[in-house]
Amino acid sequence: AQDARERSPSRGPSSQGSMDGSFSAAAHVERLFVGGRPVVYDELRHQLFELNETADVIWQGLTSDAGEAAAAAGLSALGVEPAEARSYVREASHCWMTAGYMAPLSAIQALARDPDDLRRLVIDEVAMEVAFHGLSAATCDLVAGILSGPGTASDRIAVVAHQGLFLLFVNGDFRCACREDHLAPQLKATITAHYMSRFGQGFLAHGAMLFRETGNLILSGCPGAGKSTLALALSAAGWAFGAD
Repeated sequence: AQDARERSPSRGPSSQGSMDGSFSAAAHVERLFVGGRPVVYDELRHQLFELNETADVIWQGLTSDAGEAAAAAGLSALGVEPAEARSYVREASHCWMTAGYMAPLSAIQALARDPDDLRRLVIDEVAMEVAFHGLSAATCDLVAGILSGPGTASDRIAVVAHQGLFLLFVNGDFRCACREDHLAPQLKATITAHYMSRFGQGFLAHGAMLFRETGNLILSGCPGAGKSTLALALSAAGWAFGAD
């Protein structure tokens, strides 16, 4: 597959031209050619999807210096009405941001500034910082307050508020965007995934823990299996709640 594909020209943030509405692909995402057809490869998630003609025009426009304007103009050149072209561009950019494929340059530039709030978390031997740009650390305190602690952090998770969405970065690499009502679980998932990527030895289980005098209980299973519901029921029946 490597021999059969041709890499498209890479592009980094440019200092020339308007940056408004411009995007940059995440570090783990590449636009490639396979058999002469444009595809996007997500190395982090091991996903590959093809871009049809209109999607490819939008992708190339968004990641150019002219950004959204170039993407809309490219669709108009294909015969799409201007209002409809702008709608397509907004829908595509929102979808790709949410999926973690590309981020607005304005949000990326925010990472270079001092955060509005900062938390340091320690999980076993892993220490990390969680930086907040444009919002407070209340979300972090909600999902990881008990993990706060001193120490020198080698990694940074950043949350950037951007036009009603919240973008998450890990060591500068864009991972995903979400709405405010999804921020707490998304931040928890990002912290968990980062910890797992740094954990070298031991056994990791996704589950809830309860205990009482006769012993301890771990409920493990896939998301949605009912662990939290059962943990609450057992807690009401006399078990002490340990973690979920």
